[in-house]
Amino acid sequence: MAAKRLRGDVYDPREGEWIFDSSALISLRIGGLLALVRGRFAGRAHLLAEVCEELDGGETGPEVRGTDWFTEEELEAAEHLTEYRDLRLRWGSEPGRDKGEAASLVLAGARNHRIVVDDSLGYSVGRNEKGLCIMRMIDLVVAMVRAGWLSNQEAWEALRRMVDAGRTRLGVIPWGDLDDRRAFDQYCRRDHGFDRCF
Repeated sequence: MAAKRLRGDVYDPREGEWIFDSSALISLRIGGLLALVRGRFAGRAHLLAEVCEELDGGETGPEVRGTDWFTEEELEAAEHLTEYRDLRLRWGSEPGRDKGEAASLVLAGARNHRIVVDDSLGYSVGRNEKGLCIMRMIDLVVAMVRAGWLSNQEAWEALRRMVDAGRTRLGVIPWGDLDDRRAFDQYCRRDHGFDRCF
């Protein structure tokens, strides 16, 4: 029996409300896609205060905050704060670490928003334990091609910039080999459509 190739889900970026964690936004900036995301997700994007705090000290912060494209959110309900604390404890998070990712997962679950993360642990918890509509960076880039927002060439170049900058937590390579441009083009075909979310 042949082994089943693992792949992430590719959700239609034109639909629904979206949450981005800080590492995903950093990768988008490095890949040259942050301006596109700000424009296309305007009014549908939600960033947790913890994500904004993580970004404010670096290069990505000013670009994220540069326009009014997202709603900044805070966890307020007691059950959400408990879930957030429990996630960080379970992960063994050091002080100041994993705050944005944990808060993003909690809010995505509470509101049934789609979410983009780069970290494997957060992705696994979101997908396997919480049943979220969650994507890794590589799946978001493919989704943007299938939605007609990017050409295959633009997407390929963005992914190459991310990898060249050391952004290696992009997710499972669903077309097999990250360097196989032909397989990438085939995987990005618009007639492949999108996975269902909720």
